[in-house]
Amino acid sequence: MNIKHIILSLSLLLATGSAQAETVRDFFISEPGNVFELLTQGVRAAMITMAEQGQKINSDNVHGGTAKIDSLSASYISVRCSDVKQVELKMLTKGTSDTVIAVVETVQLPALDSRISFYTTDWKPLPLGKHMKGGMVKMTDFIRKGTPKAIADDVMRRVRFPLFLMTFGKNDGQLVVSQQQKSFLSREDYNKILPYLIDTITYDIDKTKLKRSK
Repeated sequence: MNIKHIILSLSLLLATGSAQAETVRDFFISEPGNVFELLTQGVRAAMITMAEQGQKINSDNVHGGTAKIDSLSASYISVRCSDVKQVELKMLTKGTSDTVIAVVETVQLPALDSRISFYTTDWKPLPLGKHMKGGMVKMTDFIRKGTPKAIADDVMRRVRFPLFLMTFGKNDGQLVVSQQQKSFLSREDYNKILPYLIDTITYDIDKTKLKRSK
């Protein structure tokens, strides 16, 4: 069966609503197109079928670019939607039925930058602060404790655009956040603030919430 036939048959399955979302594959396919605007539902369904058959085949996004699934498990998927956009979906589950979908979108600006959002299983947005303790990570979180205020203020003046790379990656129980100033600032400016910065912050997954690691 070629990819066009797979897309057609799975699109018909989607239209009938006969598939019930139980794993991350189902949420990847059912997303209405706000996150995966470059990939139609039919293409996403075909990508899943190929991945589950062990076939690492690139697909076309709506602009004719390349898309592929980099990693897939029952609760996690990482998808390269284009040359400049990567999306991760992670199921955060409390008990057997209370599930939240965490979405990490990463773009190349040219430095990498990510944002995270949370959704119900029928793709209704959820308040970020309810599921990420402390709210969205900030550049001040990466300034070393004990840094004098005057120096911390100078660091923040040099960081005109806070850029963060987020990924669930291979660590099933954590979200890892890395500041990306080295890829954005000049070497001279970065070396001036480097002694006062930490590189990464981790968040532990606690049921449907992310809590900063101690």
